Amino acid sequence: MNLFERWRQLSLPGLARLPEGLVPPEKLPEQAANPPRAATNLVAPLKAPAQPLANRHTVLDGVGVPYEFKRSNRRRSIGFVVRAEGLTVTAPRWATAAQIEEALHSRAGWILRKLGEARERSARDARLAQRWEGGAPLAFQGRALRLDFAPEGRAAKQARLSDDGTRLLLPLTPGAGAHAIQVSAQRWLLRRAHDRFVERLDHFAPQVGVRWRRLSVMHARSRWGSASGDGAIRLNWRLIEHRDALLDYVVVHELAHLLEMNHSPRFWAIVGRVLPDYPRLRRELREHPLADALGEADDATE
Repeated sequence: MNLFERWRQLSLPGLARLPEGLVPPEKLPEQAANPPRAATNLVAPLKAPAQPLANRHTVLDGVGVPYEFKRSNRRRSIGFVVRAEGLTVTAPRWATAAQIEEALHSRAGWILRKLGEARERSARDARLAQRWEGGAPLAFQGRALRLDFAPEGRAAKQARLSDDGTRLLLPLTPGAGAHAIQVSAQRWLLRRAHDRFVERLDHFAPQVGVRWRRLSVMHARSRWGSASGDGAIRLNWRLIEHRDALLDYVVVHELAHLLEMNHSPRFWAIVGRVLPDYPRLRRELREHPLADALGEADDATE
């Protein structure tokens, strides 16, 4: 996918019946019958998203839930991840179908609540979809710029902020099409994102006590950032849309991973030493479309 291509908005209709090609749970090898469960008060909707990669199906508290199922040699527990497209379950090689079904039911409330939240986020994203036209708002560092055209038109070499900082002046004429506007605006955002990321990494690395070696600006649907043991940091360019405090949280989070490649108490102690109010920032970041994007998936055994 081209870096500047817009994400497709996913349709999340509920399932009235099992999608064609899925195997019902009672026909799966070793699949346990769903145990009876008491009614619970859930925030979740009565229908689950239609997971496009679904290869299994279950019923949780009366709600049909298709899900993508994967095996992993590295996992030691059954894990759940909920994204806009639906539920993904990853299990160790040794886990039986009965154990997987039991784990699903033990986390039914959490799964249904997260599926409901994911559907609400997708609906909100559809309502707030970026318009690529003159006068449209553009999110930048926690505020909204207005897309406009440079007075000199195509003679301008690149997009720039207006003198009052309220408009992004594009090197285009007012009759430019949506694609040209999108490419020009996102090129500017990417440059600003890279420069700002470098500034914040250089600012926080000494406080964390690490040295970062390489930065990649990524376009990901499910992660705000990632880090590897060789000092490489990857940050999602869409962080430039949000205020600096949220960017700083992700930067410190990834720098801390250069010392602790996990989410252990020692890891959070490092983050808290540099950003004492990180729990508030973490909660705020989770309210944005890339919620759960730091890879903190839920494990059934935790």
